[in-house]
Amino acid sequence: MELNNLVNLPPLHPLILLGIYYSTFQTYIMRIIKLGLISAVAFYLLIWAITLLFPNVTVLSRAVNIAGKTDNVAQLIKSNTIPYNAWLTATNKEVDVRTSDISFYVNDLFNAERQPNADTIYFEMRHKQQSFLKGGIGLYQLSPDSATTQLYYVFETHWYKPWEKMAQVANDARFGGQMDSALQKLKAAVESVR
Repeated sequence: MELNNLVNLPPLHPLILLGIYYSTFQTYIMRIIKLGLISAVAFYLLIWAITLLFPNVTVLSRAVNIAGKTDNVAQLIKSNTIPYNAWLTATNKEVDVRTSDISFYVNDLFNAERQPNADTIYFEMRHKQQSFLKGGIGLYQLSPDSATTQLYYVFETHWYKPWEKMAQVANDARFGGQMDSALQKLKAAVESVR
């Protein structure tokens, strides 16, 4: 008897069918949105976990041999006889270079430690009173007739910002040519003063 009642049901009204389809469609869309959000968060966490393996402080350095003694080269640089905008800042007048005998960053880097045969001049570049680059110029008297001059930049990033750490991978391409050019200009300027 009950089976006969099920067979004789009246057809569903079209608005009821539309409501069922809309409800199913809405559920389907919500599932896709939730899956998309969960996937985006999981991908971000995966990238963040990978960048935890990258250091948050990196050093990029270049070196050149300059004829002369380290004391003479250091004196020319410290006294600003050879102006920084002539070789280091690529004639950008808006960049202010501040120098010091103590570092502008935490000095626990190997190449920035004071050594008995080295003289280091630390610098900080500022643009509109905002520091954007820190580094140093290491002078080493490794041979009697030339001073090995090392220019290095120190890049510090936040440990929780993976995009900054990923950008550090390209620092050599971004700054390497500029550093080589700066050292060649410094070498030419020091050797012309002698």
